[in-house]
Amino acid sequence: MELKLDTYNFRARLAPLLIVILPAVLAVAVWLPLESEAWKLLGSLGMSAALSLLLVQLGRDQGKQKQPQLFDSWGGKPTTRLLRHRDQAIDNHTKARYHRKLRSLLPDVPMPSPSLEDDAPEKADAAYESCGRYLLEATRDKKRFPLVFDANVSYGFRRNLWGMRATGIANSLVGLISSASNALHAYTGGSKPTVTSVSAVAICGLLLTWWILRIKPFWVRLAADAYAERLLAACETLSPPEGGRGSSVIVP
Repeated sequence: MELKLDTYNFRARLAPLLIVILPAVLAVAVWLPLESEAWKLLGSLGMSAALSLLLVQLGRDQGKQKQPQLFDSWGGKPTTRLLRHRDQAIDNHTKARYHRKLRSLLPDVPMPSPSLEDDAPEKADAAYESCGRYLLEATRDKKRFPLVFDANVSYGFRRNLWGMRATGIANSLVGLISSASNALHAYTGGSKPTVTSVSAVAICGLLLTWWILRIKPFWVRLAADAYAERLLAACETLSPPEGGRGSSVIVP
């Protein structure tokens, strides 16, 4: 299968897998009977990259599988939440401007009013989700919408890391135990711990702390909301369908 490592694949899918796999590779590398310490480190990184190239799609799958539970815990998809009249993350004047623009861009999708949100929230959310899907497709040109693309990469990176959090913690713990055991083995044997084992202890320890304290839903949500804000802001640069000004209908 041909694998295209574009910017998104590298930063949002490959990079998280490198972080996940590295401690496990170091756990093995510290015990390899090689003379060169530099070779060990380079070999570990090279092995991580090779494995990640094969498993890059796994990083995406893990993030996508857990994405619905994140959305549920946040009260809905980020774009849907930000478009709701009752949500206060975006000021009312800006939100009203977005609603007007989206009515012109999507004349077949009547924008919900505040009363409809109260009376039929599921129907209102369906309209907002349709707007979100439209904006997602309309802003795929990363040269025209670089801020949207960068925000998407940031969100993808964090979401995929969250999806692999359990594996990351396990690998970091295994790497820490293995490298610490290697260093202790050398010390009790009267030898000086190798640079590789000491470096591996530090790397795995830092990664384990990072996974436990930092990789949480609120960290992913920061990037998700930033992406949604950039996506909605992009609507103001889009043009309505040719041959018409769009609809000004608001569902009461």
